[in-house]
Amino acid sequence: MREDTPSGRALVRKEIMRLVNRMASGVGLKSQEDGLLRLKERFPRSFEDPCLYSDVAQILGSRTFRLVARRFIQELFQDVDYEELYQEAQCILGLQQDQAQQDKNS
Repeated sequence: MREDTPSGRALVRKEIMRLVNRMASGVGLKSQEDGLLRLKERFPRSFEDPCLYSDVAQILGSRTFRLVARRFIQELFQDVDYEELYQEAQCILGLQQDQAQQDKNS
């Protein structure tokens, strides 16, 4: 697996999603955690992807996880940068333009 090609990123993403899904069962939780930690060590940028985190959050919201597993998964994605999402939302809502106009009027 390589993170620098589209197919490599897709494989890494697929493996992360598979391991997160398997954590819901609670069986073999330690091996799923170890697998996710190895992936984070090899492919840290994947765990900074807000889109992947969104997909993981959807799984967390739709399945039953033990609290320990939920915390572990959340900690894996603690480095996600949401700034790009905030800027896009502000642009869609027109807040950046309003702020720029207020700055000019001040």
